[in-house]
Amino acid sequence: MDKSNHEELYHQSFAIDDERPKSPGPILTEQYFEALLQHIHILMIKGEFKMIKAFLAAFPTLYEGEDIELRYCIIQEDLSIKKESIVTDYMKPSVVGMHAVLTLLTKLENHREEEVIIIINDAPLHELIRGTNKTQKGDVLKIASKMKKELAKFRNLSFMNVTNKDKIMLSQWKENLGI
Repeated sequence: MDKSNHEELYHQSFAIDDERPKSPGPILTEQYFEALLQHIHILMIKGEFKMIKAFLAAFPTLYEGEDIELRYCIIQEDLSIKKESIVTDYMKPSVVGMHAVLTLLTKLENHREEEVIIIINDAPLHELIRGTNKTQKGDVLKIASKMKKELAKFRNLSFMNVTNKDKIMLSQWKENLGI
């Protein structure tokens, strides 16, 4: 969903209220984000908005030879579609998050035309997805390129990075992934 769609949903969510908050501008404010989530929830209750939420976590190890765990939970209309924990061979910690995204995208292949939001708790991965990371590591750039090609296959895919500031979403993320 691009910024203009977010703003449109935001303004629609306050269409009844005369005291509509001003547009947040280029940066999503916490108030704007909460209004957007509230509006999406109302649309989902009405059955007018069918979004898929996918919670994703990857647990790298610092020691070679140890297995890596990837967890995801796919939810549509508040019903869990699929929840899985995958153990995979060791890979460098810098590429584990992107590998987890690629794994999840293969699980979401049947939902390419739907609204999908992937919820992560990984700031470096979020920077790589947004394109703001300035790494020069070859292995990271190689898998990032592969990930971008896979992301382009989805019609309406977005990422949300939950942090300690957003206690509600963080607790939802933890609950859905069993953390």
